[in-house]
Amino acid sequence: MKEARPKKKTAAIQLPLISASYAELADFFDRHDGLDLLDRGITEIDPDRADLDRMLLEYSTAWY
Repeated sequence: MKEARPKKKTAAIQLPLISASYAELADFFDRHDGLDLLDRGITEIDPDRADLDRMLLEYSTAWY
């Protein structure tokens, strides 16, 4: 009879420091998949879209 293999543990994600620069944050998000961060509970979806809608409106009207 075969022995059950233990599950492989996923490596812990080292979060950027609170004082991280924009370059360090960009590097972090370039190295990690957004869905993986969601699955691990590191990030979450913000249901409030007001700021996103405002930014998209500003961007779309800036080119006219």
